[in-house]
Amino acid sequence: MTEFFTLVSTAFIYPLVGAWTWGGGRLAALGFQDFAGSTIVHGTDGAAALTGALVVGPRHNKFRSDGTVTSTPPSNIPVVTLKGVHQAAGAVEVDDGVGAVPAHLFAGVWGTIATVIADEKF
Repeated sequence: MTEFFTLVSTAFIYPLVGAWTWGGGRLAALGFQDFAGSTIVHGTDGAAALTGALVVGPRHNKFRSDGTVTSTPPSNIPVVTLKGVHQAAGAVEVDDGVGAVPAHLFAGVWGTIATVIADEKF
């Protein structure tokens, strides 16, 4: 599954999204700016992480029937390293064990918005 996901991402998704923005693509022609890859790299990675987490689903017994999170005991170092759970849009339970959605998707969206704000002020 991982190999397929990597193949699709590198062969189709990144080239398509990159071509829209970098090197005079359609979005670049409309004036879109991508600061330090916040949209292309982080936004795309975050969206891929969210998609993967939704497709794979939460770890077995991670959520109780009322939606609360079951703590992961600190006896398993790899599980502790994979830390936590994040909520997407407050409605969908997403078990993003490595925190890629907030680290990449939210940061990528913020980087895109911040570029517009900074461009307007300077």
